[in-house]
Amino acid sequence: VHCTCTVRDSSAATACVVCTHNRSRAMRWFLAVLWAVSLQSIGLCLKPSRVGQLAPTGAPGSVSGLVFLLNPTAIYIRDFSFTLAGTDGVFCAGASTSDTSDAFEVPTGDGPLQSPFSSPDVELALPDGTTVAELAWFGVCNSSQVTSVLASVVILPQVVSNVPCETTFIGELPAGSNGLAGRVYLLNRITFAVVGFSYDGQADDAFFWVGAGDTPSISGYPCTYGDGIVTRLPALEDQDVVVNITPNGQGTEVTYFAIWCRSNNINLGHIPVPQGLIPTPPPPTTSAPMVHLGTFVNGAHNVRGEVFALADRTLMLTGFYYDGTAPGARFYAVRGSSVFSSPAWIIPDETGSTAPLGSYTDRTLILTLPNEITVHTIDWFSVWCVPFRISFEEISIPNVIELEPEVEIPTLEPILTCPVLTSEAPVNCKQLNDDITMSWVVDST
Repeated sequence: VHCTCTVRDSSAATACVVCTHNRSRAMRWFLAVLWAVSLQSIGLCLKPSRVGQLAPTGAPGSVSGLVFLLNPTAIYIRDFSFTLAGTDGVFCAGASTSDTSDAFEVPTGDGPLQSPFSSPDVELALPDGTTVAELAWFGVCNSSQVTSVLASVVILPQVVSNVPCETTFIGELPAGSNGLAGRVYLLNRITFAVVGFSYDGQADDAFFWVGAGDTPSISGYPCTYGDGIVTRLPALEDQDVVVNITPNGQGTEVTYFAIWCRSNNINLGHIPVPQGLIPTPPPPTTSAPMVHLGTFVNGAHNVRGEVFALADRTLMLTGFYYDGTAPGARFYAVRGSSVFSSPAWIIPDETGSTAPLGSYTDRTLILTLPNEITVHTIDWFSVWCVPFRISFEEISIPNVIELEPEVEIPTLEPILTCPVLTSEAPVNCKQLNDDITMSWVVDST
């Protein structure tokens, strides 16, 4: 087994396993190790760093609570209580344990603390531009004089060094039918973590699912989990899982995270994702001329949209639709008198993958033609079903002139991902996290 590791952060500790015999067992062991590392990374990323108990400066027990660092800009207090009669308080912090003159308020959005007040969970965001690494202490201060500390806890350097990675808590999956449970976090723009996930496995075609809209629908996208493939959900009980948006869904608007039964179009449970939380690529801009090549008009499998040439080897599709239900559909370019002619080339999708196309709803896509062809040397562009040699919809390429040889298309900062695994694209790849993706091949010799 030959392993290749792609590491974006030189500080990331990564190891590759090399095996020369008993491939089947070795591969199973290797996948198990990768999955264990992935689960461990979730725990490290989401486990709050414990600071300690608030210690009141006045009457014992008047202020209490166990303080944690949630991430570089957030603080969490468990079982908080404020019972200091006659005084209003505010949460506060400072950079020096010997001088409180630099103390500042950490706002809650609800005004001062008024006695008696208690809450099992308090989550606070630090003021803009402030991180926990700058703090020496955290506490509760007098609302009328923030330098007057009523209770505090020291934030030690080793606690800050263990602060979790930046995550965004999305919400709790709704409890109800099918035994759903779990806390959903966003780790980066394509990766969710579901902590304590439970599901009874009774629906015959259930997937992790994301998409745009107020409620889940068939126009969304299935997600990978576990071994990095799109697969039906089995019964799971209190498991921590990594869920990745597939390449077809990356760059689209995401406003919900759901468990979706695809065969019956049933929403088993979902939570909303705040609008704009997952960024989408900016629209392509270029000073080069944009030439309209043609229109996909109500083809098979709802294929439709406008096709433009931005440069010799760059196409743009706007308002593109495809229902994603056909086997083996790809973008296709042909040279010849008809769309059935040869030679022909599979055109990678907007992520650079040549795997079968997923579903698209009103999408803008940027496609790059293979090196050996340009818009000047092809006669047809289509959405083509490879197994059955059928064109769902095609356009004839007109004579195109005055195009730039190259054009710069703005994109989001790339995140290393694995392609969707299918029987037609057997790629051995495991995405451990935002920084590390591992892939390997089996050498028959």
